[in-house]
Parts: sequence; C-alpha cells; structure tokens
Amino acid sequence: MRDSLDLEDLGLELNEMELARLEQSIDQVGSVVERIGVQLGRMDLQIKDNRISLLDEAGEGIVINIPENLDEHISQGLNTLSQLILSDLPDSVHVADKGWTWSSGFRTVPPRPRKIVTGNLVKIGDDVLVAEDEDVRGNVVVIGGNAEIAGRVQGDVVVVLGDLQVGGGAEIEGQTVTVGGSLDQDPGASMGEVTVIDPLPNGGFSPYMMLGRGWLSFFFTQSLFVVVLIMAGLTALLTPARRFEAITGSLRREPLVAMGIGVLAALVGHLVLFLLGAILVLTVIGLPLALLLGLGAALVSLLAVAVVGAVVGDGLCRSLGRQCPSPVLAVVVGLCILHSPVFIGALLGAALETEFPLLALGGLGLLIKVIAYFLGLGALLKSRLGKA
Repeated sequence: MRDSLDLEDLGLELNEMELARLEQSIDQVGSVVERIGVQLGRMDLQIKDNRISLLDEAGEGIVINIPENLDEHISQGLNTLSQLILSDLPDSVHVADKGWTWSSGFRTVPPRPRKIVTGNLVKIGDDVLVAEDEDVRGNVVVIGGNAEIAGRVQGDVVVVLGDLQVGGGAEIEGQTVTVGGSLDQDPGASMGEVTVIDPLPNGGFSPYMMLGRGWLSFFFTQSLFVVVLIMAGLTALLTPARRFEAITGSLRREPLVAMGIGVLAALVGHLVLFLLGAILVLTVIGLPLALLLGLGAALVSLLAVAVVGAVVGDGLCRSLGRQCPSPVLAVVVGLCILHSPVFIGALLGAALETEFPLLALGGLGLLIKVIAYFLGLGALLKSRLGKA
C-alpha cells in the first residue's frame, strides 16, 4: 500500500510530521488487513442468492444479505471518505526529504579479540605458527624447525635451519632473519628489514643427500669430504710446526687418556656451545657473535681431525719404511684412510643401487670418524693446544 502511494503523482508536499502520521496510518491499515486475511483464511466463503456467508467448520460465522441497491450505498460511502481525507490535508504540502532511512535489523558482530603473547616465542626442533588473531609482543626464534607467520609480531623473527612462510595479513615490525632455510613472503605482508642467509640451493640441506643411494649422493658426499680434506690440510699448514708436533706427540703417547678427555669435552662442550649460541641468537644483536662462535668451533674440529689424520698418515708411512715429507701430506693420507669405509659404501650403493652397503660401511666410517674426533679433541685439550 505504501509503495503504491506516490506523493509526486498526487502533487502533494508533506512536512515530516504529516508524512510520519501518514506512514503510521498505512502501517496500521496493513496490519489490520493482514489479521483479517488470517481469520478469513480459516472460514468458508459462499455467495448464493444475494447472500454472502463466512462460516467456520462448526457452521458459525457471518451471513450478509446483499440489498439490490448496494452499488449506490458504496458510491456514497466512497464520496464521503474522499471528502474527509481532502478536508484534513492543507492546501500546500512540502516534503523536505524524499529519502527513506531504516535499520537492517541485523546485529553487528564485533571483531574477534586478538590473542596476546607476551615475551619471546622460542622453539628448538619444532615448528611455530603465529595465527591471524595472535599478537606476539616479543621476538619469534625457531632453531631446527619451520615458522609460519600469519598474525602480528612486534619484535624480530629469526629462523635457523628451517623455512619461513609469511602470510598476506602478517605484520613483522622488527627484522626478519633466516639462516640455512628459505623465505616464502606474500606480497601483502608488512615486513621490516629482511636478511636471508642460505648457502645451499633449493632451501637448505636434506639428510637424504648424505645417506641416499645414487650417483648424485655419491658425488655430493665425496665433494664434501674433499672440502673437509682441504680445510684440514690448511689448518695443519697454518698451525705452528712445534705446536702441531706437540699435539700429535701427546696423542701418540697417551691415546686412551686423550680419548677420555675428548669424550667428556665433546659432551659438555657441545651442550655449552649450543646453549650459548641459542642465547646469542635470541638477542638478534648477538647473531654475528653466534656465527663467530660456530666458526671457532669448526676450526677446532678441523684441527682435531687433522691431528688424528697426521698420526694415522705418519704411521702408514713408517709401516712402509718411509717418512712423510710434510705434516700436511700425512694429514691427507690419514684422512683418506679414515674416509675409505664411507667411500667404498657410497660407491657400492651407487653402483648396485642398494642402501645396504651404504648404511653398513657408512655407519662404520661414521663411527671411526667420531672416535677420531674424540681422540683429536682430547689431544688438543691435554696438550693445551700444543703449549704443554
């Protein structure tokens, strides 16, 4: 009824109060008509012999006798109603606003509250997920695992030996650092300074590259050994001759004592180095110091392996009735002897396409190298790096 009433077609202008009264009247009429329709739907309508009857199932209802001059009475009633409506309307009506304003009736759902994580979020050997509704007020540090950032991080994000994925709605206010892993960043992410240190291609190192069969694994493992061999030779060459001879002499005289010292130092020292490195990484500023600490540990390990290689190589030369012309040559010969089980296992695994010789001989070679590392480390500590 309201939609069929167009004031512009009628040439009427109403003020706000009159327009509200008219709308209220229309609403009331509509509700009455709706209630009447419901009641009528429950009754039976019959028109017969100038009679209109509305009866329910019990036979009760309304019976109307239609007179012969009904049309004249209806015409008179409509004229009276029209005169009454026109008498209430003013001569001129002004409509200030023709727009309609209404409420949708739907409740506005408040945004989901964010989960606040106070302090740093640190994981070692496990993955980390910062969801869209999470707000980390500190740093996010992951060592040996992957990280996925979809929410907000007010500090720094550091991932070591793992991959980092940053979603489109993520916000990282501090620095983002990945070491030994890949970074997958959505273009819609908000990030500060980004540093990616990934020396290996395709997002990091896979253990299967060392233990898998096939020629690719064979060439990889042998290339890695050649790199270690060169580094150990350079370490022996750069070490003063008197100190290097003192270390090797200490190992020859008391190998069992050196073995015991090396095992104890490896267990305690590696744990201390790991904890200290983790603390430095947590501070982010200490990340360069952690890298220097790792470099120093690698140099000590190379020197320990070089010492054992020199003793083994010199022993082989003496068993042949000869003397190695230089300590570096003795290191190369000795390390090749220590590496021979791994070399043979990798070669047979690649040629036969089976993992049994690789695992058997590779495991034996790994055990030999671990024992050699303990012996060399113990000799270094026992001789106080050649000072004793």
